[in-house]
Amino acid sequence: MQTSQRHPSSLLRRSRWAATAAFATNGALPASLLARYAEVKESLGLSAALFGVLVVGLGLGGALVVHLPGVISRRLGVARSAGLGTAWIGGCLVLAAAGVAFGSPWVVLLGLILAGAGDAVVDVAQNSQGIRVQEHYGRSLPNSMHAGWSIGAAVGGAVGTGAALLGVPLLTHMALWAAVCVLAMTLCARRFLPEPQPLDNTETDPSETPQARAAPRPGRMVLILAPLALVALAGISVEDIGNNWSAVLLAGERDVAAASAGVGLTVLLAAQFIGRMVGDRVIDALGGRSTLLISLTAVVLGLGGAAWAPNAALTL
Repeated sequence: MQTSQRHPSSLLRRSRWAATAAFATNGALPASLLARYAEVKESLGLSAALFGVLVVGLGLGGALVVHLPGVISRRLGVARSAGLGTAWIGGCLVLAAAGVAFGSPWVVLLGLILAGAGDAVVDVAQNSQGIRVQEHYGRSLPNSMHAGWSIGAAVGGAVGTGAALLGVPLLTHMALWAAVCVLAMTLCARRFLPEPQPLDNTETDPSETPQARAAPRPGRMVLILAPLALVALAGISVEDIGNNWSAVLLAGERDVAAASAGVGLTVLLAAQFIGRMVGDRVIDALGGRSTLLISLTAVVLGLGGAAWAPNAALTL
């Protein structure tokens, strides 16, 4: 059993900040492309409906790999999975940018699907590392670590917007940014906690363990997990909608220049960063149920307000 550490070791502190920086890098890499989605839509001449099909690629790629990320993390270790996975994501996003440059939506979609698959691997690896750090600290840390993802994504979005304003070609921008992010993740992974040694369970029949005997039946598991899945989908909707459509909304409905439309993503992610910084304290103070109800109400009001706002300022 892990105990709370009042004065964590320097190794543990470095590992905590490395995990947080890994989250930031993982957010920064795709966000730089997301900030230029209005430009992508315009360059490819896509309708809103076809663009909607295109942007599901990232999520679709993550869904298609199912349990594979966990297998990869166990085989390669979380540090190598995070580093190699980030290199994979970077290469796939460069492929998507090349698809834009050559006017091929299918290449863009392929690049996004492959990047989404790699993102699932990195996500599992960095969360595994974050949980291990939390266990050593003996207190809640996940919200503050995920705040690193938000600030990293905000920085990546700002870089994408800046590159668009400066007229940097998308392919050049993504190739350079991918190289920076791969280097950053490699440095972070070197500071992860050492991999734990596997336990020898060869003499134990898993079906005879108390946990296995007490496990609920499959039908009962569905009743438990289905509401949780709906809450998770509701929570992630604001991130998915904002990431994929904020730039398009500002450029297409609010008369913001396509090169500047990435500011919507930056504002959204900066606000998300603030929420994640205070998230652990809010949960401790209000409890999980009240926090979910209040937060999802804010999501509905925010999305509705952004959709119906008459100008860019109120939308932001």
